[in-house]
Amino acid sequence: MKILAFDTTGENASVAIYDEEKNLYKLSSDDAMNHLKGLLPMTQQLLKDTGISRDELTHIAVSVGPGSFTGIRIGVATAKTIAQALGIPVIPVTSLASFLSAEEREGESLVCPMIDARREQVFAAGFLTGGELVNEVIQADAHKVADFVAKSVAYAEENSIDKIVFYGNGCDSYKSTIDKAAAGTKVECIIADESLRYQDAAYVATLGAKLAEAGGACNYNSVKPVYLRKAEAERKLAANQLGIKKKDREPQVMVELPPVDEVIQYRVATADDIAAFAKLDAACFARPWSEKSFEGDMTGPRGCVYVAAENSKGEVIGFAGITYILDEGEVNRVAVNPLYRGRGIGDKMMDMLLADVESKGVVEITLEVREANRSAIALYKNHGFKVEGKRNNYYAETGENALIMWKHGRAE
Repeated sequence: MKILAFDTTGENASVAIYDEEKNLYKLSSDDAMNHLKGLLPMTQQLLKDTGISRDELTHIAVSVGPGSFTGIRIGVATAKTIAQALGIPVIPVTSLASFLSAEEREGESLVCPMIDARREQVFAAGFLTGGELVNEVIQADAHKVADFVAKSVAYAEENSIDKIVFYGNGCDSYKSTIDKAAAGTKVECIIADESLRYQDAAYVATLGAKLAEAGGACNYNSVKPVYLRKAEAERKLAANQLGIKKKDREPQVMVELPPVDEVIQYRVATADDIAAFAKLDAACFARPWSEKSFEGDMTGPRGCVYVAAENSKGEVIGFAGITYILDEGEVNRVAVNPLYRGRGIGDKMMDMLLADVESKGVVEITLEVREANRSAIALYKNHGFKVEGKRNNYYAETGENALIMWKHGRAE
């Protein structure tokens, strides 16, 4: 048995190979939400590194969701294509059940993966260890966060289970909800270590091997994505059109997607950009800055540099800013229009911004970022920032922690 496994349901795609001797090999992408570009090159590299040929593969295991809608489609389509080409079966593994392979456990415990589904919801389920292969005792669904955590603690109390282990990026966003639900009970609520907390192809491969032995492999045509909740486009369609007579429908706003090869221009921003920045900020953040906030930065007593990205129509589709005093600065805001994300615009703005302030003698730069915002953290790490502290429950609206990052010295 040689299983090639994919996970593309989280922010970072990963590929793994599991063999009959229980050897496990894995590669993960450092680029957040870059599954389409990185999945096949990682697969080729892993086969090369292990010396395993495509003809030796006996199964393809794939995480079928829930998770990132686009990521799920990429992973499932890739797995089905390879399985069809090689004439081998597919092992569908739900991303929630895959966490059962995250670590060895002794005794009975409740495993509760929570994948952040936004709008105070999580894709989540509860699994009881020590019994059946996949013993789902709390049904997988798009749960309200507080309801799911309360249900998990209640189940543990009713069944004399003294420990719940939570996995997934929902733990990052809703740690305070978990702590609140456990308060005053005898149930120990544990958030998995960060090295084990997120979706991983290694988990898919390990559980996939057990499922295959139990008859869980199938023809590629039988594999379907598991979304648990309709895609945003489907929800909007249902809300705006279904059951409403055509003459009574509200006019639909059509969004024109920008061309992939559109040329983006970058420049140093001025106070004339304040209104455009505030408008874009409102489209990107739950707690947007006002025009006065930007004005305070750009015309205040401290030194300030903002850069802007413009599309071919001259519209501001991104900005980033640093304020500074003497040789120390702080990154205030980095925003990119959602329609233009994934094009490296944030990277280019940071390059330009850091080069500008470093030329002014700024060598110590700090910033705060949500602990759950892994794509932003990856962006900052790529530009030399390192995590040097944490502020617990910093963001009042969600109870999320803030990571404090610093960049020391001029970029090499």
